[in-house]
Amino acid sequence: MRGILRKNCGFSLIEFVIIIIVLGLLVVAVSPKFIDIKSDSENASLLKVKAAIENAMMMVHAKSSIKGNQQLRRMPGVNVEINGVILDIKHGYPLADYSGSNGSWDVLIDLDEEFKSVIIGGHFIVYRGENTPTTLNEKCTVDYRQAGDIATPPRIVLTAC
Repeated sequence: MRGILRKNCGFSLIEFVIIIIVLGLLVVAVSPKFIDIKSDSENASLLKVKAAIENAMMMVHAKSSIKGNQQLRRMPGVNVEINGVILDIKHGYPLADYSGSNGSWDVLIDLDEEFKSVIIGGHFIVYRGENTPTTLNEKCTVDYRQAGDIATPPRIVLTAC
């Protein structure tokens, strides 16, 4: 009788328990990889923002070099024209904070609706989400730090999620 049941079921109870245990171990081993997909996605979109800022920075520097004002510090008349808009520059690069100056980062980069920007301590910060950063180097941000002098080009810092 026992042989008949075994042929009909295909698995004994012990084999079934072993299969369940193996499947459970596989789920435990693989699940952290899938859980981390969200932060990987957020970091990838921040990399796109960083690339857009780098491209804008290089475009402004190239136009500044053509105009011959790439080594001048920030002062009236030191600017470039991008898409018909005059942008003030410092040492050939965009300013981090355009409040009170000619220009805007809106002319240089086109952010998706999921991103917002803020100026913190003279740095241009792009962030994602509802919580506005209040300090530098907060998670899920891209930070543009303008040129300090001719020998110190701007820096773009991505702080991952």
